[in-house]
Amino acid sequence: MTQRTKVLMHLKKHHTITPREALMDLNVYRLSDVIFKLRNQGVPIVTNMRENPETGAQYGVYSLAA
Repeated sequence: MTQRTKVLMHLKKHHTITPREALMDLNVYRLSDVIFKLRNQGVPIVTNMRENPETGAQYGVYSLAA
């Protein structure tokens, strides 16, 4: 199963995915690249930026567009 398939299945089942979830659950290190490729295939994916309150680091939370 490809990384794109894994991420798309995760999005359909759980509605969102974060880089940490992708790494820990799917063994996908570069989630942003997989999302880029899915978007190029026509999959409507929305990005919402969040900030880690402990570190101040920003990260994307990806979801399928309604």
